[in-house]
Amino acid sequence: MKILLKKQPIIKHIFLLIFLIFSPLFCWAANTKPGCVQTQVFGQVCGIEDLIGKIIDLAVKIVVPLSTLVIIAAGIIYITSTGNPERISRAKNTLILALVSLALVLLAKAIISYLVTTAPIP
Repeated sequence: MKILLKKQPIIKHIFLLIFLIFSPLFCWAANTKPGCVQTQVFGQVCGIEDLIGKIIDLAVKIVVPLSTLVIIAAGIIYITSTGNPERISRAKNTLILALVSLALVLLAKAIISYLVTTAPIP
């Protein structure tokens, strides 16, 4: 019983923290269209296809700049390798991984865009 009483203030603080984090959602709910949900990250989301599209757009906004930086870093590693086969191999592998991740995200965006426009979800 003593352990439960000691943990009770922690539980109250956790519920208070959860309420404070999610309380803005209740205010934003009044400004949405019927059937839509307002989120902090994606704005107003109206359906699963809209949510998936916004997730892919966010992934593109994150992965494209990061891939660019990784490609630049791989180039710098390659240039400064001075013939060291280990560093050349590391630079090539880094470049390949960056290009593959960039291609996957852009391909995912293209596939989702195609599916949403040609076969909308009812």
